[in-house]
Amino acid sequence: MTARLVFIPVLLLGALLVVIEACRFSQAFPGSAAGPRGGAGSLVWADEFNGPRGRLPDPRKWTLETGYGWGDRELQSYTGRPANVSLDGKGRLVVTARPERYTGPDGRAARYTSARINSRARFEFAYGRVEARIRVPRGRGLLPAFWALGSNLDRVGWPASGEIDVVEVNGREPFRLHGSLHGPRRGHKSYVLEATRPTPRPLASGFHVYGISWSPGRIAFRLDGEVYAVRTRFDLPAGSRWTFEHPFFLLLNVAVGPRWLGPPDATTPWPARMLVDWVRVWRGRATFCPVVRTPQLRPRCPRRPSR
Repeated sequence: MTARLVFIPVLLLGALLVVIEACRFSQAFPGSAAGPRGGAGSLVWADEFNGPRGRLPDPRKWTLETGYGWGDRELQSYTGRPANVSLDGKGRLVVTARPERYTGPDGRAARYTSARINSRARFEFAYGRVEARIRVPRGRGLLPAFWALGSNLDRVGWPASGEIDVVEVNGREPFRLHGSLHGPRRGHKSYVLEATRPTPRPLASGFHVYGISWSPGRIAFRLDGEVYAVRTRFDLPAGSRWTFEHPFFLLLNVAVGPRWLGPPDATTPWPARMLVDWVRVWRGRATFCPVVRTPQLRPRCPRRPSR
C-alpha cells in the first residue's frame, strides 16, 4: 500500500511536467498541438519571427545570402543589413527592397538592394507540409518568393538538385499566384511544371498562407489552406527526372528585375516590403530532417526516412 501511495504522486508529477512542457512548446510555436488540414502531423520546425525591432533573423534558423545578380541577372545586391532584412518587433520578418546605389563586398555596383535568406545547414527536410503567412509587395519589376532548393545543390548543381517554388508573385500580374517545380530534362536546360491560380483581389492587398503538401512522387500547392494544383512524377515531359525525393532547404527573398520579369518602372512603389508572419513545417508520413539546429525542435523531426 505504501509503495502504491508513493508511486501515484510521482506518476501525476511526471504527467504534469509533460503537460507543462507541451504548453511551453505550444506557446512558442502556435499551431503545433495539431497539424493543419491536409494530413500533415505534428509541427517539426517553425519560425514565428518574435523579437525586438531591427534584429536580424535568428542565426540558428537562417543564413543571410549576399551579393549581386545571382542566377537570373537580377538588378539588386542582396545584403545582410537590417535595412533590408529584420524583425519589426510585432512578430514579423520584413524583407525590404530599396532603390539605392550600393557596392557590396563582392565589388559589384547595384542600383537596388534587397535580401535573401535560407535555412541551409540549419533546417533541411523531405516531405510534410510547408506553409508561410506572407504579405507580398506590389510593383513592376518585383518578384517576392518563398521557395526551396535541394540540399545536394553544391554536389549536383541546378537543376539536378530540384527547385520547389511554393509561391512567386510577378509584379506585372498582381492577380495571379505562381507555383512551380524545376528539374533536369535530357536535351534541355531544365523543365518546369507550373501551378498558377487567379485571385479576385491583388495578392499584395493582404496576408495569405502559401504552402505545399509534399509526399513521395506528389506535390500539392495550397493557398490559404486549400489545394489549387497537384503535380506528380506522371506529369513530367519526356526525358525528365523527378528529383524531389531528398532533403531541401527553404528560402525567402525579394528579387528586383530578373531577366524574364524586366526592371521596375516609375509606378513601382518604394521601399518594397515583404512581410512574413511565420514559416512552419509539419511532419508527413515519410518526413525526415537530416539537419535541425533549433534545440527545442530537434527531437520532433526524425533523422532518416520512416519505414
